[in-house]
Amino acid sequence: GAGGHLLSNLGTISSVGGVAVQLGGGSRVENAGSISTGNTTALQFVGAGDSVLVNRGTISGRTGVQFGAGNDRLDMQAGSISGGVLQGDGNDVLVLG
Repeated sequence: GAGGHLLSNLGTISSVGGVAVQLGGGSRVENAGSISTGNTTALQFVGAGDSVLVNRGTISGRTGVQFGAGNDRLDMQAGSISGGVLQGDGNDVLVLG
Protein backbone atom coordinates (compact mmCIF):
# COMPACT_ATOMS: atom_id res chain seq x y z
CA GLY A 1 0.00 0.00 0.00
CA ALA A 2 0.90 3.65 0.24
CA GLY A 3 3.98 4.60 2.23
CA GLY A 4 4.51 6.70 5.29
CA HIS A 5 3.64 4.02 7.84
CA LEU A 6 5.44 3.25 11.11
CA LEU A 7 5.65 -0.32 12.38
CA SER A 8 7.22 -0.84 15.80
CA ASN A 9 7.60 -4.58 16.51
CA LEU A 10 8.51 -5.95 19.93
CA GLY A 11 6.89 -9.36 19.47
CA THR A 12 6.69 -12.02 16.77
CA ILE A 13 5.40 -11.58 13.22
CA SER A 14 5.52 -14.72 11.09
CA SER A 15 4.13 -16.17 7.88
CA VAL A 16 4.30 -19.74 6.64
CA GLY A 17 4.25 -19.14 2.88
CA GLY A 18 3.91 -15.45 2.11
CA VAL A 19 5.53 -12.11 2.83
CA ALA A 20 5.38 -11.53 6.60
CA VAL A 21 5.30 -7.70 6.42
CA GLN A 22 4.70 -5.55 3.32
CA LEU A 23 4.64 -1.75 3.51
CA GLY A 24 4.74 1.02 0.94
CA GLY A 25 7.99 2.83 0.20
CA GLY A 26 8.67 5.73 2.54
CA SER A 27 7.68 3.70 5.61
CA ARG A 28 9.70 3.08 8.77
CA VAL A 29 10.10 -0.20 10.66
CA GLU A 30 11.61 -0.42 14.14
CA ASN A 31 12.16 -4.11 14.94
CA ALA A 32 13.22 -5.38 18.35
CA GLY A 33 11.31 -8.65 18.00
CA SER A 34 11.15 -11.31 15.29
CA ILE A 35 9.92 -11.07 11.69
CA SER A 36 10.08 -14.35 9.75
CA THR A 37 8.73 -16.34 6.83
CA GLY A 38 9.39 -19.80 5.49
CA ASN A 39 10.40 -19.44 1.87
CA THR A 40 9.88 -15.89 0.63
CA THR A 41 10.52 -12.30 1.80
CA ALA A 42 10.19 -11.47 5.50
CA LEU A 43 10.02 -7.65 5.22
CA GLN A 44 9.23 -5.89 1.95
CA PHE A 45 8.97 -2.20 1.14
CA VAL A 46 7.04 -1.75 -2.14
CA GLY A 47 7.37 1.26 -4.44
CA ALA A 48 9.33 4.48 -4.35
CA GLY A 49 10.05 6.43 -1.19
CA ASP A 50 12.83 6.69 1.35
CA SER A 51 12.28 3.71 3.67
CA VAL A 52 14.01 3.13 7.02
CA LEU A 53 14.61 -0.10 8.94
CA VAL A 54 16.08 0.07 12.45
CA ASN A 55 16.83 -3.51 13.50
CA ARG A 56 17.61 -4.73 17.01
CA GLY A 57 15.84 -8.08 16.61
CA THR A 58 15.84 -10.96 14.13
CA ILE A 59 14.58 -11.01 10.56
CA SER A 60 14.66 -14.23 8.53
CA GLY A 61 13.44 -15.50 5.18
CA ARG A 62 14.75 -16.49 1.76
CA THR A 63 15.05 -12.74 1.38
CA GLY A 64 15.25 -11.08 4.77
CA VAL A 65 14.58 -7.52 3.61
CA GLN A 66 13.66 -6.04 0.23
CA PHE A 67 13.62 -2.27 -0.22
CA GLY A 68 11.98 -0.52 -3.18
CA ALA A 69 13.31 2.45 -5.13
CA GLY A 70 14.38 5.36 -2.95
CA ASN A 71 17.20 6.51 -0.71
CA ASP A 72 16.72 3.79 1.89
CA ARG A 73 18.46 3.32 5.25
CA LEU A 74 19.20 0.05 7.03
CA ASP A 75 20.36 0.73 10.60
CA MET A 76 21.65 -2.47 12.26
CA GLN A 77 21.93 -1.53 15.94
CA ALA A 78 22.06 -5.18 17.00
CA GLY A 79 20.24 -8.34 16.01
CA SER A 80 20.52 -10.20 12.74
CA ILE A 81 19.12 -10.62 9.25
CA SER A 82 19.12 -14.10 7.69
CA GLY A 83 18.57 -14.25 3.95
CA GLY A 84 19.32 -11.66 1.31
CA VAL A 85 19.07 -7.91 1.72
CA LEU A 86 18.00 -6.24 -1.53
CA GLN A 87 18.51 -2.48 -1.41
CA GLY A 88 16.85 -1.56 -4.74
CA ASP A 89 17.44 1.62 -6.73
CA GLY A 90 18.57 4.83 -5.05
CA ASN A 91 21.40 6.03 -2.84
CA ASP A 92 21.05 3.58 0.03
CA VAL A 93 22.82 3.59 3.40
CA LEU A 94 23.86 0.72 5.69
CA VAL A 95 24.77 1.64 9.27
CA LEU A 96 26.42 -0.98 11.50
CA GLY A 97 26.68 -0.47 15.21
